[in-house]
Amino acid sequence: MDLIRAFSERFNELIVYAGTSPKKMSAELKHNIHDIYHWKSGTARFMPSLKNIIKLADYFNCPISAFNSKRCLKKKEAIYTDFPFRRAAKTQALITTG
Repeated sequence: MDLIRAFSERFNELIVYAGTSPKKMSAELKHNIHDIYHWKSGTARFMPSLKNIIKLADYFNCPISAFNSKRCLKKKEAIYTDFPFRRAAKTQALITTG
């Protein structure tokens, strides 16, 4: 599996799991929406830069290693419990305070 496709698959999983969208991510990260759509669709010509991977990891509140396809593909079910997602934390806060 090529690296860009593997990144794209993992990126899509994180988007779905976090309950966000490329448009929302673009606004919150102040990043070009076209880049986000290219990463999502797997049509990017290059992997995101380390700076952008760090931004994405911070956005999803996950370690950079979450984008490592080998680890994620082998332990997909464990990845989701390895770290809290920002969206899940907000939802939990609403449940406990609401």
